Amino acid sequence: MTKLFAAFADAGYDKFFHPHPFEAATAALISHHNGADYYCAGISDGMAVSYGFLRGYEAGYAKPSLGIAVHPQMRGNGYAGCMMLHLHDVAQRRHSPGVRLKVYPNNDRAIRLYKHFGYIFSERLENEQCVGSLEFAPPELGRTTAKAK
Repeated sequence: MTKLFAAFADAGYDKFFHPHPFEAATAALISHHNGADYYCAGISDGMAVSYGFLRGYEAGYAKPSLGIAVHPQMRGNGYAGCMMLHLHDVAQRRHSPGVRLKVYPNNDRAIRLYKHFGYIFSERLENEQCVGSLEFAPPELGRTTAKAK
């Protein structure tokens, strides 16, 4: 995770994705996290290529905040979509009614991805980030799926 965070920092990801510092100390804390919030890395050929989280469970929220990032050299290979599907699955297995996220309105690539998965954007925060929300469909015969748009 340390090398992945260093790649994020070197690429300037903190300008548009800043859930926490992309430092070695933060990577170590997250790697050893043992709480209700969920952090994960996508691995390909032994290399961490993506990062994702579901946060807010520890603060008592039923609907967690989702965040993802992909290694700058690995963008465009489908890793973001895979991470989204994984995080949606984890949230559904935890019986979350949905997930939310924030994104800057000029991050067209991310917004296209989120809309592809059915996120609806309805608010702006003080820091000018759009808030997206995805509600999960109720389980049908034991299956849980995100609502299709």
